Amino acid sequence: MKENNKSPNDRISYKLQSCKKEDERGIMELLTFLGCLIILKIKGIKMKKMILFTLMLSTVVFIEAKAIYYRFIKMNMYREFVGVEQVVEREAKKIECFQLKYDNEKRPVEIKHLTKMNECEGYFSGLGEGISLLKIEYIDSIFTVYDSLSEYTRNYKKRETIYTTFNKAKEQVPFRGNVYRMVHSSTRCIEKDNLLQTKGYYLKWSNYDKNGLLCEDLYGVKIYSIYFADESGTNLIESTRTDENGYPVTDNTGIVTIKFQYNDFGKLTFQTNKDIYGKRINSTKGYCEIRIARRDSNDIFTEEYIYYDKDGKLTINQQGVYRVKYFYDSNKYLTSVLFLDTLENVMAGKNDISYSRYIRDKCFYMIKVEYFTSKRDTVKKSPPQLKIAETPMYFLKGYEYQYDKNGFVIEKNEIGEKKENKESGRN
Repeated sequence: MKENNKSPNDRISYKLQSCKKEDERGIMELLTFLGCLIILKIKGIKMKKMILFTLMLSTVVFIEAKAIYYRFIKMNMYREFVGVEQVVEREAKKIECFQLKYDNEKRPVEIKHLTKMNECEGYFSGLGEGISLLKIEYIDSIFTVYDSLSEYTRNYKKRETIYTTFNKAKEQVPFRGNVYRMVHSSTRCIEKDNLLQTKGYYLKWSNYDKNGLLCEDLYGVKIYSIYFADESGTNLIESTRTDENGYPVTDNTGIVTIKFQYNDFGKLTFQTNKDIYGKRINSTKGYCEIRIARRDSNDIFTEEYIYYDKDGKLTINQQGVYRVKYFYDSNKYLTSVLFLDTLENVMAGKNDISYSRYIRDKCFYMIKVEYFTSKRDTVKKSPPQLKIAETPMYFLKGYEYQYDKNGFVIEKNEIGEKKENKESGRN
């Protein structure tokens, strides 16, 4: 039976079956089709105009719904950029956040850094500072491999993901050093139900300069060969630095390979540095391994990074401490950082800092940063300002920030500096 000979109900059913959920055109076509059927049965020009207006509004709302807002972004265990802590648009208009736009396959194609809905140049996780926009392009191709001896056929998908970054003026800018284009490419087997294999494959991460030539990033690496290990019950990933011919090379921190392990929630639990022979090695930062412990209770979330040398003994990191404990609020904003020794007692790092505190306003903008030390000043003999883990803390320095109505920093003052300037200006 042809579609024209079907009843209105049959035609609606036909359209529903032929329209895919991810297909934006299909849904828009369905909305138009349903609207036209309704209009045909309604008398009166005013009512018809109302239906058409509602139909157009529904289509616009659907398109706009593809932009989703998050407080933060991160690069996940599969080396993909994802949003963290989703917020509604009403909340996004008040805070600093990231806007993600997706294609019909629910893959991010554009990530904007916003402050109260104004584009801003800030820190992009894993890429660096001064970036306002990240564009992501996907190139997919499917091919079949046939083994004539076993008469076995297997389908593969090759995917290239291309990343480019821009500033507020829409000018392309470098990231991770002098990189202008980052390309992730992988070939994965298409398993049952068209699912791609999630383990037992390689991802090639290549860095390119402004002229499209392979270049070194800030770690002195042109290509990373990342292996997602096929080991039951574990999420192991090995990232090896290589040259353009695929041979292992040492980066500028003395590392050839980093082995990562993640938990079932995709959270990093430890990482280990290795040399060209696969042996444990201390990097130039002073450590070989990081173990990460997490705790979530009430409105406080903590992460503790513990550092070990190649022999498995506790050692200091580049800040000169053995453990670093990060504290977050219920919205996952960093509130404080504490430095600890081997026995989990408070200690001071290389800059004498033991404890850092970050204070935000009701819209989560940083308005004050304070640094404290556990070392008593024997010259000034100032009294302690607070106690952390029963340890007296002495104020070292701090900064206060002021913002304009659009969420941009207009003033940064060292705590005490403003007061001193006012007093020095008195007659």
